[in-house]
Amino acid sequence: MFGPTEESKRYLRSSLLLLLAGALLINFLILFVGTELFSKMYPGLYRMNVFTDGYDRIAQNIVDGHGYKLTPEGNETMTREPGYIFLLVTLFYVWGKSIVAVKIANFILVIFAVFMMYRLGRLMGLSPTVITIAAAFFLVHPGIIGLQSRGGADILFICQLLCVLYALQKGIMSGSSGYFILAGALLGVTVLTRSLVLPFPGILLIFLIWTGMKQHNLATLLKGWVLLVVAMLIVMSPWVVRNYRLSGKFVPVGSISGMAIYHNVYINKQSDSIDRFETLTREAKQAQADALRAVNEDFAQATYFPIFKNPEDEIAFSNSLKALAIEIIKDDPLFIFGIMHHFKGILTQWSEYVGP
Repeated sequence: MFGPTEESKRYLRSSLLLLLAGALLINFLILFVGTELFSKMYPGLYRMNVFTDGYDRIAQNIVDGHGYKLTPEGNETMTREPGYIFLLVTLFYVWGKSIVAVKIANFILVIFAVFMMYRLGRLMGLSPTVITIAAAFFLVHPGIIGLQSRGGADILFICQLLCVLYALQKGIMSGSSGYFILAGALLGVTVLTRSLVLPFPGILLIFLIWTGMKQHNLATLLKGWVLLVVAMLIVMSPWVVRNYRLSGKFVPVGSISGMAIYHNVYINKQSDSIDRFETLTREAKQAQADALRAVNEDFAQATYFPIFKNPEDEIAFSNSLKALAIEIIKDDPLFIFGIMHHFKGILTQWSEYVGP
């Protein structure tokens, strides 16, 4: 009887739309005006309005007819996943190599991300007010705008993750095999954009067993998990076959997984504060170069993202870094439990939203 009136509901909706529109306008202005000014005032301080990690070089070589290569005269490479590169190839064909075109694409992707945040939030029972405030913070967050200004895979990756989580949440809540298959296919596409989510099915299995035992639908969820994995592998299989034909070895996605493992292990081992992340990243790059000089003279000039002569060198480089990461873990294996402790909190929060 004393609930909100229709007028107050309309006022709240109007206020939320105004908040979201304002956040979107701020995002647009900073992305297309602010980042340009910042880059001119503080060149090199923060990587804005640039292409990162070699994605643009591979995309340009594809457009120019040289193939999936970092350099026109080089060999086919496995260093980068193809997902974001296919988007860049499309943009380069239409507009040429333009960071402005990439920023426009990233702006559109961020709008899509906000839409998926709303869908996922409503599915999890969150109120429109909470979702809108979260979306507004997302839009004006400096880190997000910085990622939008670059020619990198991060914004596309965020959108793909939201799609995977939405389909997966629908599958868990409904038990529908179709949603698990869709989640698996989307996960396969996501892995082909950023391979760091490749271990996700293993983590998901633990979560589904835990959830299934609580909800008494373990068999349904395990069946869904199998369908998800199969769908993911089917989507990934053409790229896996391509890498095998190129190198003669099983390389699921990319050949520089060792670099990612080494940097994560090094940073987590040394980190005692989030404020030190940038410093530790630089230290990890230097430690990588120093360590590899002792492993192989061919890697003496290795940078954070080196260009290799052939696929065999890519694999040797990655394996060397994996070995170095294993040595760090052997020296202090207990620090892994600190990482697992933080991950436990994420699992607990997600499980509270699944519901019976």
